[in-house]
Amino acid sequence: MAVKGGLMTIANEENEERFGYVFAVSGPVVTAEKMSGSAMYELVRVGYNELVGEIIRLEGDMATIQVYEETSGVTVGDPVLRTGKPLSVELGPGILGSIFDGIQRPLKDINELTQSIYIPKGVNVPCLAREIDWEFNPLNVKAGSHITGG
Repeated sequence: MAVKGGLMTIANEENEERFGYVFAVSGPVVTAEKMSGSAMYELVRVGYNELVGEIIRLEGDMATIQVYEETSGVTVGDPVLRTGKPLSVELGPGILGSIFDGIQRPLKDINELTQSIYIPKGVNVPCLAREIDWEFNPLNVKAGSHITGG
């Protein structure tokens, strides 16, 4: 399975079971067929530009998808890749001080990548910088201490 920026990509995906196909397009809402096995709120990549979308309704093998990018150019028969993951955001050091669009894509990084003030369709960049080492100094914790998740 090919991964681009942490997500599977349509171009290199070999498992046809992970694909559905566009049945209808109406503005930002896409209906896809052959989507049995999908889950509500699952993240999907729509069309050859791999637009970010989320399943908002399931009925039989049909899925209604809310696409969070411009859908012009998406046509009947285009592939829809199921990721098997929910649409989610990433939390961690570096999130403060960054500016994101509505699906947590960092605007500064997109601008540096594309040299444009516009966000191109299907652009996929990591939400948080992976190359920065963040300093962490825990307080009141020593080796052998019992800790739990918050």
